[in-house]
Amino acid sequence: MEIIVSARHMELSDELREYAEGKFAPLAEEYSKLTNLRLVLETERCWHKAEGHLTGKHIDMEAKAETQDMYVSIDEVYEKLHKQLRKKLDKTINNHRKSQLLAEDQKDRMPGLSEASEESE
Repeated sequence: MEIIVSARHMELSDELREYAEGKFAPLAEEYSKLTNLRLVLETERCWHKAEGHLTGKHIDMEAKAETQDMYVSIDEVYEKLHKQLRKKLDKTINNHRKSQLLAEDQKDRMPGLSEASEESE
């Protein structure tokens, strides 16, 4: 996964860049279908904002956080994106399981149908 960290209205230190890249690296290892993460860090008065945009195969998610510490903002964006991703993947898995259960249930309700198709072959 490509991780792009950029800054708006501030200088991006190497330490902050390494922290952000290290924070989001486990997402790439856990979910292989992710392709790109764009993290934009910004300061506005005393607020530190972080915006994350995560893309992948059938995945397009966005999260924002605003706190008084940039590291906390990065952590919040990570938590929000991870939660969204987990929820989406759980829904996908549950829908797949439902379709399998429905197919099995239909086979159980109509046993003669499966036997008739085997006899005709």
